[in-house]
Amino acid sequence: MMKKYLSFTSVFLAGFCAFSQNWEWTKTAGGHAIDKVTGITNDHFGNIFLTGYFDSTIAFDSTHLVSAGGTDIFIAKYDPDGVLIWAKQVGGQNDDYSSAISTDITGNCYVTGFFFIQGTITTFGSTTVTQAGDADMFISKFTASGNLLWVRNGGSKGEDASFGIATDVSGNSYITGYFSGTALFGTTKITSLGYSDIFVAKYDAAGNMVWVKSGGGSYQDEAYAVSTDIAGNCYITG
Repeated sequence: MMKKYLSFTSVFLAGFCAFSQNWEWTKTAGGHAIDKVTGITNDHFGNIFLTGYFDSTIAFDSTHLVSAGGTDIFIAKYDPDGVLIWAKQVGGQNDDYSSAISTDITGNCYVTGFFFIQGTITTFGSTTVTQAGDADMFISKFTASGNLLWVRNGGSKGEDASFGIATDVSGNSYITGYFSGTALFGTTKITSLGYSDIFVAKYDAAGNMVWVKSGGGSYQDEAYAVSTDIAGNCYITG
């Protein structure tokens, strides 16, 4: 069963030199309510990408993001010196959460997470998606400039969430999490054996689902992280 956690914190980011073992720079961002980072990654150019969620408003330097309702998702990009390049907001009228972020070799970034309340519309720039169940998972791809390329969502009438993402050298992305009941990923249906089962799904660089697999037992199973190797194999844990 999914639980909601409230954390009254601020976003914190720091650069640390591995050779001199000194702090090179620190950055903060935040608002007057809930702010939490859930994922961080680097691209091949040394840029830093953050994702998380916030309530009400959040300020990244002079960039101010406003929630569309409940908690919304933020994505922010910094250069290697800690200078903010851009910050984006994603969300709808209810609660939206990001869980993890990855990048590919050209500097695109991929964000995964979940959103609540059946029938709610969540907005990714000019693109909207509608939840099928109590909580649905999503995967999205943004350019190095922060523009949405595509978003895909999936799930069942119950609770579904994605917690981990990894992108291989070919630009394929793998997400993992859990689902309950019979969930639809693209045109493929999978059915849980118990209350919730693990899923892992592969999407190509254009957002097409390549495959989805499930695993679990008679009760509750969840996966939280995924990684890939140079051969394109993926590994999940939970």
